[in-house]
Amino acid sequence: GDMFYNIVRVDSGRPLLRRLYKDVKLLPSFGKTISVLDSDNKWKLVDVKGKVVSTLPENMEIYKETSRLMCLKSRTRTGYYKIVSKKNNKEIAKITGSVDRINTYKDGCIVVKKEDDKFNLYTENGPVFDTWINRIYCNESDDKQIYFYTQGRTNGFVTSKGKKIET
Repeated sequence: GDMFYNIVRVDSGRPLLRRLYKDVKLLPSFGKTISVLDSDNKWKLVDVKGKVVSTLPENMEIYKETSRLMCLKSRTRTGYYKIVSKKNNKEIAKITGSVDRINTYKDGCIVVKKEDDKFNLYTENGPVFDTWINRIYCNESDDKQIYFYTQGRTNGFVTSKGKKIET
């Protein structure tokens, strides 16, 4: 039959959530909310005590997530994604069209690469760039991540808070 899940605390051996769920998505640094699939087949965000913070839109499923952001993918529309803040359940961006890759980073940011080799970086404050840019690169081994970018003839760096430093 069906399997149900919870998260067990390593320090005490006790369940973290107050009840079982059909699925639980847990990241190494999950932040203040945990994504769970409830018995009604809806993805919800719960706090570490199990209180429902928000319910995801009916036709969306969690595609990727960081400690701060979720990338939701439409179940019904091809090439339709939303990036949502886990802090306040606010929609940061809608992405439509052909997506080649979506990368998540330990600083909480998401980088989207479209099939036409254009990029954008998303933080809790929204997209960092007004238009899709030529290139963005990040060395994930650093604790405080700095992204190197190319936009037209401009090269620069951007922090995980979205602050740009042009060179």
